[in-house]
Amino acid sequence: AVKIEKCLADGLLKEYTIEVHALKSTARMIGAMELSERFYELEKLGDAKDQITLEILTPGVLSLYRNMKILLEPFAKSMEQEKTSVSAEEMIEALTQLKDAVDSFDLDEADKVMRKIEGYAFPEHLRVKVEQLSAFVSDVAMEDVINLAEHLIIEIQE
Repeated sequence: AVKIEKCLADGLLKEYTIEVHALKSTARMIGAMELSERFYELEKLGDAKDQITLEILTPGVLSLYRNMKILLEPFAKSMEQEKTSVSAEEMIEALTQLKDAVDSFDLDEADKVMRKIEGYAFPEHLRVKVEQLSAFVSDVAMEDVINLAEHLIIEIQE
């Protein structure tokens, strides 16, 4: 949420929209449909480059999100503890498999590999990007999946 505020303040609407999209998908996955709809509205405004309306609406949506996040934190922590620890090589291998599946338009394989990736315990600083990747796979945003998977591979290698 802090990154969304910073992107908006800096006028980085493409990055803002990517962040809002990820939170929209996350909210939808946990059944917070109203919050997901409000993020979707922000996403459409971001796509339309409507900075003024975004500045008016974003604080209220993020406030709702932050309140919900406090309630969901214990649940999220227990979910994270159930994830499998894997090596950097295994993470990279799975991300490469995902890229290959998307590149060859094998959407069933992409979904299967994404479910495997979602079960991995990624370092905390990469978790939002993995959630974003999952959202891109769900939305069949193929170019975004490939770009973000490549970006994650580079970050894991560093």
